[in-house]
Amino acid sequence: PLEPTILRLIYETVVAAAAAKIPVSLCGELASRPEATPLLFGLGIRQFSMHGNAVPRVKRAIRAVSSKYCLQLAAAALEAPDADSVRALLAAD
Repeated sequence: PLEPTILRLIYETVVAAAAAKIPVSLCGELASRPEATPLLFGLGIRQFSMHGNAVPRVKRAIRAVSSKYCLQLAAAALEAPDADSVRALLAAD
């Protein structure tokens, strides 16, 4: 799920949905990974669905970073050549 191509699809979906005033939410494993939360937030995801025990960790991840940081991280991830590069961006946090 950290392939830049997939991230671009997520971003394009968020942009198109916003233009049509349709909310977008993300559910599943990626939504519950705190290390991916700033990236997803930077891509425009504002609604996450996850198992209840993941909520506190994800909330902490969102509160620990600025919107500016999330946008910069997302921009870098969208330009990354591969998933390993995206993982490196997330690990540099």
